[in-house]
Amino acid sequence: ISTAKSPQQVMGSLIKRHVARNLQLRAQEVYHVSIMPCYDKKLEASRDDFLVPSDNASTSASSSSGSVPETDCVLTTGELEGLMKEHKVDFGTLEAAPRMDSLLDGITSASCGSSEGEMSIYGCETESGSGGYMDYIFRYAARELFGVQVEPGPLQMKTLRNADFKECSLEVEGKVVLKFAQAYGFKNIQNLLRKVKTKRSEYQFVEVMACPSGCLN
Repeated sequence: ISTAKSPQQVMGSLIKRHVARNLQLRAQEVYHVSIMPCYDKKLEASRDDFLVPSDNASTSASSSSGSVPETDCVLTTGELEGLMKEHKVDFGTLEAAPRMDSLLDGITSASCGSSEGEMSIYGCETESGSGGYMDYIFRYAARELFGVQVEPGPLQMKTLRNADFKECSLEVEGKVVLKFAQAYGFKNIQNLLRKVKTKRSEYQFVEVMACPSGCLN
Protein backbone atom coordinates (compact mmCIF):
# COMPACT_ATOMS: atom_id res chain seq x y z
CA ILE A 1 0.00 0.00 0.00
CA SER A 2 1.41 3.37 -1.00
CA THR A 3 2.58 5.54 1.88
CA ALA A 4 2.60 8.72 -0.23
CA LYS A 5 0.34 11.51 0.99
CA SER A 6 -2.37 12.91 -1.23
CA PRO A 7 -1.76 16.31 -2.88
CA GLN A 8 -4.12 17.90 -0.35
CA GLN A 9 -2.15 16.63 2.62
CA VAL A 10 1.24 17.31 1.02
CA MET A 11 0.17 20.93 0.56
CA GLY A 12 -1.24 21.02 4.10
CA SER A 13 2.06 19.85 5.53
CA LEU A 14 3.97 22.44 3.48
CA ILE A 15 1.57 25.23 4.50
CA LYS A 16 1.64 24.47 8.23
CA ARG A 17 5.37 23.80 8.39
CA HIS A 18 7.37 25.51 5.64
CA VAL A 19 5.09 28.43 4.69
CA ALA A 20 4.19 29.21 8.31
CA ARG A 21 7.90 29.40 9.11
CA ASN A 22 8.52 31.70 6.12
CA LEU A 23 5.73 33.97 7.35
CA GLN A 24 7.10 33.82 10.91
CA LEU A 25 3.83 32.35 12.15
CA ARG A 26 3.02 29.39 14.34
CA ALA A 27 1.22 26.44 12.75
CA GLN A 28 -2.00 27.20 14.64
CA GLU A 29 -1.96 30.78 13.36
CA VAL A 30 -2.36 29.63 9.76
CA TYR A 31 -5.81 28.55 8.53
CA HIS A 32 -5.49 26.28 5.50
CA VAL A 33 -8.55 25.87 3.24
CA SER A 34 -8.48 23.28 0.47
CA ILE A 35 -10.76 23.29 -2.60
CA MET A 36 -11.45 19.73 -3.76
CA PRO A 37 -13.96 17.99 -6.06
CA CYS A 38 -14.65 15.19 -3.57
CA TYR A 39 -16.55 15.16 -0.25
CA ASP A 40 -14.29 12.36 1.01
CA LYS A 41 -11.49 14.91 1.26
CA LYS A 42 -13.31 16.33 4.28
CA LEU A 43 -12.92 12.97 6.05
CA GLU A 44 -9.31 12.72 4.95
CA ALA A 45 -8.48 16.12 6.43
CA SER A 46 -9.95 15.10 9.81
CA ARG A 47 -7.77 12.00 10.24
CA ASP A 48 -5.57 11.95 13.34
CA ASP A 49 -2.48 10.96 11.34
CA PHE A 50 -2.60 14.25 9.40
CA LEU A 51 -1.63 16.55 12.26
CA VAL A 52 1.35 18.81 12.84
CA PRO A 53 2.68 19.79 16.29
CA SER A 54 1.44 23.16 17.52
CA ASP A 55 3.82 25.59 19.16
CA ASN A 56 1.46 26.19 22.07
CA ALA A 57 -0.90 23.40 23.09
CA SER A 58 -3.10 25.80 25.10
CA THR A 59 -4.44 27.63 22.03
CA SER A 60 -8.03 26.99 21.02
CA ALA A 61 -6.93 25.89 17.55
CA SER A 62 -4.90 23.02 19.01
CA SER A 63 -6.29 19.59 19.72
CA SER A 64 -6.01 17.92 23.10
CA SER A 65 -2.77 16.28 21.91
CA GLY A 66 -1.11 19.62 21.21
CA SER A 67 -1.42 19.29 17.44
CA VAL A 68 -3.29 21.09 14.66
CA PRO A 69 -4.64 19.66 11.40
CA GLU A 70 -2.63 20.05 8.22
CA THR A 71 -5.84 21.08 6.46
CA ASP A 72 -8.33 23.06 8.56
CA CYS A 73 -11.26 23.21 6.15
CA VAL A 74 -12.22 21.50 2.88
CA LEU A 75 -14.73 23.03 0.47
CA THR A 76 -15.93 21.10 -2.54
CA THR A 77 -16.00 22.80 -5.92
CA GLY A 78 -19.81 22.66 -5.71
CA GLU A 79 -19.81 24.42 -2.34
CA LEU A 80 -17.43 27.06 -3.67
CA GLU A 81 -19.72 27.67 -6.64
CA GLY A 82 -22.67 28.01 -4.24
CA LEU A 83 -20.80 30.57 -2.15
CA MET A 84 -19.91 32.58 -5.24
CA LYS A 85 -23.55 32.65 -6.35
CA GLU A 86 -24.83 33.44 -2.84
CA HIS A 87 -22.51 36.43 -2.52
CA LYS A 88 -23.01 37.47 -6.16
CA VAL A 89 -19.29 37.46 -6.89
CA ASP A 90 -18.35 39.10 -10.18
CA PHE A 91 -14.92 37.75 -11.14
CA GLY A 92 -14.46 40.51 -13.71
CA THR A 93 -14.32 43.13 -10.95
CA LEU A 94 -11.96 41.29 -8.60
CA GLU A 95 -8.34 42.35 -8.15
CA ALA A 96 -5.67 39.82 -9.04
CA ALA A 97 -4.32 37.95 -6.02
CA PRO A 98 -0.61 38.36 -5.24
CA ARG A 99 1.67 35.53 -6.35
CA MET A 100 2.34 33.10 -3.52
CA ASP A 101 5.16 31.15 -5.17
CA SER A 102 7.85 32.83 -3.08
CA LEU A 103 6.37 31.28 0.08
CA LEU A 104 7.56 27.89 -1.17
CA ASP A 105 11.14 29.04 -1.76
CA GLY A 106 13.75 26.83 -0.15
CA ILE A 107 11.97 23.51 -0.68
CA THR A 108 14.51 20.99 -1.98
CA SER A 109 14.60 17.27 -2.61
CA ALA A 110 16.50 16.85 0.66
CA SER A 111 13.87 18.74 2.67
CA CYS A 112 11.20 16.48 1.17
CA GLY A 113 13.07 13.34 2.15
CA SER A 114 14.35 12.50 -1.33
CA SER A 115 17.90 11.29 -1.88
CA GLU A 116 17.72 12.00 -5.60
CA GLY A 117 19.54 14.96 -7.12
CA GLU A 118 16.34 16.48 -8.45
CA MET A 119 12.76 16.56 -7.33
CA SER A 120 10.52 13.97 -8.95
CA ILE A 121 6.88 14.46 -9.84
CA TYR A 122 5.02 11.19 -9.43
CA GLY A 123 2.20 11.02 -11.93
CA CYS A 124 1.27 10.15 -15.46
CA GLU A 125 3.11 11.67 -18.39
CA THR A 126 -0.11 12.43 -20.22
CA GLU A 127 -3.07 14.64 -19.31
CA SER A 128 -5.28 13.04 -16.67
CA GLY A 129 -8.03 14.16 -14.34
CA SER A 130 -6.95 11.82 -11.56
CA GLY A 131 -4.81 8.80 -10.80
CA GLY A 132 -1.40 8.54 -12.41
CA TYR A 133 0.50 6.74 -9.66
CA MET A 134 0.12 3.38 -11.43
CA ASP A 135 1.49 4.95 -14.60
CA TYR A 136 4.64 6.08 -12.78
CA ILE A 137 5.18 2.79 -10.92
CA PHE A 138 4.67 0.73 -14.09
CA ARG A 139 7.32 2.69 -15.99
CA TYR A 140 9.68 2.59 -13.00
CA ALA A 141 9.27 -1.18 -12.49
CA ALA A 142 9.74 -1.90 -16.19
CA ARG A 143 12.96 0.12 -16.23
CA GLU A 144 14.48 -0.96 -12.92
CA LEU A 145 13.43 -4.63 -12.88
CA PHE A 146 13.62 -5.57 -16.54
CA GLY A 147 15.62 -2.83 -18.26
CA VAL A 148 12.68 -1.86 -20.46
CA GLN A 149 12.10 1.82 -21.25
CA VAL A 150 8.37 2.24 -21.82
CA GLU A 151 7.66 4.65 -24.66
CA PRO A 152 6.25 8.09 -23.76
CA GLY A 153 2.52 8.54 -24.10
CA PRO A 154 -0.52 6.74 -22.72
CA LEU A 155 0.01 3.20 -21.47
CA GLN A 156 -1.67 0.48 -23.50
CA MET A 157 -4.60 -0.32 -21.22
CA LYS A 158 -6.91 -3.28 -21.86
CA THR A 159 -10.54 -2.73 -20.82
CA LEU A 160 -11.98 -5.73 -19.02
CA ARG A 161 -15.59 -6.17 -17.82
CA ASN A 162 -16.31 -2.42 -17.91
CA ALA A 163 -14.65 0.94 -18.64
CA ASP A 164 -13.61 1.33 -14.98
CA PHE A 165 -11.67 -1.94 -14.79
CA LYS A 166 -8.54 -1.95 -16.94
CA GLU A 167 -5.21 -3.72 -16.93
CA CYS A 168 -1.77 -3.10 -18.36
CA SER A 169 0.94 -5.71 -18.87
CA LEU A 170 4.61 -5.87 -19.85
CA GLU A 171 6.02 -8.72 -21.91
CA VAL A 172 9.68 -9.68 -22.04
CA GLU A 173 10.73 -12.39 -24.51
CA GLY A 174 7.10 -13.42 -24.98
CA LYS A 175 6.43 -13.80 -21.24
CA VAL A 176 4.22 -11.49 -19.16
CA VAL A 177 6.44 -10.19 -16.36
CA LEU A 178 4.28 -7.32 -15.06
CA LYS A 179 0.54 -7.00 -14.81
CA PHE A 180 -1.00 -3.88 -13.27
CA ALA A 181 -4.66 -2.86 -13.02
CA GLN A 182 -6.95 0.10 -12.39
CA ALA A 183 -10.14 -0.62 -10.44
CA TYR A 184 -12.49 2.34 -10.07
CA GLY A 185 -15.87 2.21 -8.32
CA PHE A 186 -16.92 0.05 -5.36
CA LYS A 187 -18.28 -2.80 -7.47
CA ASN A 188 -14.97 -3.32 -9.24
CA ILE A 189 -13.07 -2.92 -5.97
CA GLN A 190 -15.23 -5.56 -4.28
CA ASN A 191 -14.72 -8.01 -7.14
CA LEU A 192 -10.98 -7.44 -7.01
CA LEU A 193 -10.81 -7.91 -3.23
CA ARG A 194 -12.60 -11.25 -3.53
CA LYS A 195 -9.86 -12.42 -5.89
CA VAL A 196 -7.16 -11.11 -3.55
CA LYS A 197 -8.66 -12.93 -0.56
CA THR A 198 -8.89 -16.20 -2.48
CA LYS A 199 -5.39 -15.66 -3.91
CA ARG A 200 -6.67 -15.57 -7.48
CA SER A 201 -5.43 -12.08 -8.27
CA GLU A 202 -2.60 -11.98 -10.81
CA TYR A 203 -1.74 -8.30 -10.37
CA GLN A 204 1.40 -6.95 -8.73
CA PHE A 205 -0.08 -3.45 -8.41
CA VAL A 206 -3.61 -2.07 -8.46
CA GLU A 207 -4.65 1.58 -8.50
CA VAL A 208 -7.95 1.92 -6.63
CA MET A 209 -10.42 4.82 -6.63
CA ALA A 210 -13.83 4.79 -5.01
CA CYS A 211 -15.54 6.90 -7.67
CA PRO A 212 -16.34 5.57 -11.15
CA SER A 213 -14.09 7.29 -13.76
CA GLY A 214 -11.87 8.66 -10.97
CA CYS A 215 -11.96 11.95 -9.09
CA LEU A 216 -13.16 14.24 -11.86
CA ASN A 217 -16.07 12.14 -13.09
